Amino acid sequence: MEAYSYIRFSSVKQEKGDSVRRQVDGITAFCDRMGWPIIEQIEDLGTSAWTGHHLSAGNLGQFAERVRRGEIKMPAVLVVEKLDRLSRQAPRKTLRWMEDLVELGLSIATVDGGRVYSDASLQANQIEVIEIIMRAELANKESTQKSERVLDAIGKNMRRAAAGGEKISAKGPGWLRLSEDRREWIKIEERVKTVRDIYERAAEGQGARWIAKALNESGVEAFGPPRKDGRRRTWEISSVRLLLAQPSVEGTYVPGFSNTSKTKTKFDEPIHDYFPRVVDADLVARARAAVEARKVGPRTGGRHTAAVANLFTSLAFCRSCGNRMHLKSISNLSNTRYLQCNHAARRRGCEQKEMFNYDALEGAVLDQILHLALDDRHFAKVDETGALAVVLAEIEKEIADAKLKGKRLISLALLTDDNAQVAAEIKENTKVQAALAERRVEAQAKLDAARGAVSPEEHLSRVRDLRGALQDEDKATRQAARLRVQSAMRAVGLRLECEVKPDGRRETLMMLKSGFFCRIAQDGTVVGKVDLVALAAKRLDVEGTADEAEATARLLRDAFNLARALSVPGAQFEDGEPEEEPVDPEFSARVGTHLRRQRENKS
Repeated sequence: MEAYSYIRFSSVKQEKGDSVRRQVDGITAFCDRMGWPIIEQIEDLGTSAWTGHHLSAGNLGQFAERVRRGEIKMPAVLVVEKLDRLSRQAPRKTLRWMEDLVELGLSIATVDGGRVYSDASLQANQIEVIEIIMRAELANKESTQKSERVLDAIGKNMRRAAAGGEKISAKGPGWLRLSEDRREWIKIEERVKTVRDIYERAAEGQGARWIAKALNESGVEAFGPPRKDGRRRTWEISSVRLLLAQPSVEGTYVPGFSNTSKTKTKFDEPIHDYFPRVVDADLVARARAAVEARKVGPRTGGRHTAAVANLFTSLAFCRSCGNRMHLKSISNLSNTRYLQCNHAARRRGCEQKEMFNYDALEGAVLDQILHLALDDRHFAKVDETGALAVVLAEIEKEIADAKLKGKRLISLALLTDDNAQVAAEIKENTKVQAALAERRVEAQAKLDAARGAVSPEEHLSRVRDLRGALQDEDKATRQAARLRVQSAMRAVGLRLECEVKPDGRRETLMMLKSGFFCRIAQDGTVVGKVDLVALAAKRLDVEGTADEAEATARLLRDAFNLARALSVPGAQFEDGEPEEEPVDPEFSARVGTHLRRQRENKS
């Protein structure tokens, strides 16, 4: 009878031990005594028998499938060191698995006890069935107890770490290493710089593929242990994506976060401030918002992506069919760039085949909204904000502690007869609070400056500088500026609709989610524009008065008329005040009823 040996151990660490040699030697000697030639050795190394995964998807599971398909010549015997090498699941599951295979002619033998289980022996001898159940029960209980002990130890380690004690494990994020006393994480500054660079790139609009490519081209080595072959570790798209989602960059430890298997840890309570923060909250929010925008929005890739040649990628649409406008360069026309409907260019049913002058449109759009789209956060000094935010937070904590001490001193003064010493301490505490308040003002001012807060005049000046950088001769400077502007345009909800009018004129309607509308001609001339927010500020200055309903009705009417005028050929208006005309009394009354119901619902 031909024999198939089965070798299994639970942990990869056991591979360094004596487990494999012991099992192989024992099975070989047993088969020699039985006169069974071993024709194949089946292995599931580093695989637990408690979950039963190896019985279905592992190498043992594949062997069982071969038996069921009749690919194993019978009679044959599967030889294992002990029964628990086959399974540590519940006894009934182990017994059913064995019975299914022995019914097909396979025998199962264990070196421990010299047992051989076959279909005939299990039917004739119920003692063997009981023995299998008992051995399986012992194996299952042993695994359960081990699991409970391990989980209990992990729970204790996590509670100790949350209380500020020793860290759970020496294994941490790639940009940190554990101190010798296991109580503190130490930053690897060069890698921390790389992490921040990845977040900055993501916030600017670069995708994971682009970031990985840029890091590899720059010679930045990926995190992780050295390769066995000595080659430099390179960045993968998946590793960049995982890093951009890592809670550890903000100092939070989430058990099992990087675990991609179906089996998750039972410990899911995060530990805050477990790691040192390496990316400030504002940059994390902007980077992850950009990542989410790429997921839910239209695809923004293409051959012009790396150069950011098209600021309006995924923002410009054909008014005729609603599909996106793509950038096209025509070299025989002085390298002029145009936008054209993608479906029209590919003859997918859109009849609007006309092309729209890209450079003229870009200039007009930037003139109208660049100062609106670029707020302070787009000029933040990311390398400084994190440290300054920490300084401010520490001062805030000192102030809170000083105030708490002051309250305690006052309570003590009320309970003590001799108040001289307490009064002196109260006076000193007041001075400390005043000094801390001054430090907080200074720290807040520095943080605001790092985050880009400036006067309106300074803001316009830096916007002009950034506008000039869009055409800078230096590729890196130009790319960074265009990425920043493109990200800002997406943030303000820019939408462009390119339309060919009945008389043949080509115009683009520009819209912002804030209510700003502008119509731009083919040569970049602004045909007309209206800002509904500014209009509302002029109209709704009577809120809460008897004229509120009429003023609101007038605003709605004027907004509708001005927005409609944007689509009317020949309509001209330029920040003008609409003519005063009386509103329909019935319409005004309906608006008043609606406003009243809104207030009632809020209350």
